[in-house]
Amino acid sequence: MSASDAGTGLASVRPQSRAQVAARGWALAGAMCVAAQLALLVRWVADEGYRLTGSRPAATTTALVLQGVFTALVVITLAVLVGWVWRQSRAEGRLSFDAAAVIGLLLSTWLDPVQDYARPVFVQNLQALTPAGSFGPYLPGWQGEAAHTVSWLWLPLLPMYGAFYAAIVLISNLIRRAGTHRPHLSTARLYGLGYLISYLTVALLTQIYPLLAVGIWGHAIPQLTLFAGHWYQWPLYEAPVTALVVLLPAILRHQHLTRGQSVVERGLEQLAPRRQSWVRLLAVTAWMNGAVLLYMLVQILLSLVPGSGPDSLPAHFTTTP
Repeated sequence: MSASDAGTGLASVRPQSRAQVAARGWALAGAMCVAAQLALLVRWVADEGYRLTGSRPAATTTALVLQGVFTALVVITLAVLVGWVWRQSRAEGRLSFDAAAVIGLLLSTWLDPVQDYARPVFVQNLQALTPAGSFGPYLPGWQGEAAHTVSWLWLPLLPMYGAFYAAIVLISNLIRRAGTHRPHLSTARLYGLGYLISYLTVALLTQIYPLLAVGIWGHAIPQLTLFAGHWYQWPLYEAPVTALVVLLPAILRHQHLTRGQSVVERGLEQLAPRRQSWVRLLAVTAWMNGAVLLYMLVQILLSLVPGSGPDSLPAHFTTTP
């Protein structure tokens, strides 16, 4: 083989190798996220952290009905999504992108208590269908409330993370349609439009938790909050931050739809078929965890700004055991 032939061969291998590194790198990050949450849950279970101290208050009919409606909505939405991605995966003969995204969001649930890392930001209602002690206090360096005193409602919050993908599908489809009908729009403008759509989609959702008796905003900056001091206080900065977190998975899905692969899937086709599903799942899981973690980190920073909780709570809310 001549030197020129060898050089040509190396040139053709290097791009493939770099692409494989991209997919594998994201997959490694996803594996680290899964390992971290397993370690956290092991600590939580070993200490029986799911047990709450004190007596559990009797749930009022109002709380049970409101939470029941919310739980039914998210469970039905998640069930529809699971059926859809199952059919997709069977048709493709491997785990589909949407299936990996739904699972990735469910594997991001462990980050939910991170927003209360420094002080209680979102305080959940003990008059609940499924109250349990939060696993947040088992995070390294936790500065919030003590273990066994912080509640986490695994139902409806666990399926809610997966059901949230319905909004992501809607937003990414609208971005794609806008790009098709307005081909002159730059990628930045398309994603800016996506952010606006995300904001309009989630603006009211950020206030649904108090109204459905799931929890209240225990820390809100009064100058940036509607109805400050009331149990239904509404931090106006919630929607802009949530919209950004919803937009990031929508961008990933838009890339997959328009390019055939997203940034975390680069080099996926160069891997052995039996490995593609696992690499895709872990790579997409890393992206979803990153998006949720971004939201939580912003919440921690905002919690350091002086704020206040509600002055009083209605009868169907109890936040301390």
